[in-house]
Amino acid sequence: MIKIFGHKSPDTDSTGSPIIWAWYLNEMKNQDAKPVLLGRPNTEAAFMLKRWGFETPEIIWMWQMMKQ
Repeated sequence: MIKIFGHKSPDTDSTGSPIIWAWYLNEMKNQDAKPVLLGRPNTEAAFMLKRWGFETPEIIWMWQMMKQ
């Protein structure tokens, strides 16, 4: 599975981009992908998720990525 993420301290673009890219890879390219965040989304990003009815992607931390 491909994990799609943006930069640390996710703002709106770093939260929305992984969601749409994971959708694209899953639906259009038939590749197993999921969006993840490198930390908790900021207030604006959290509002965007709630407003448009998206679940907050799994939050992973840098030390988790280094172990994989």
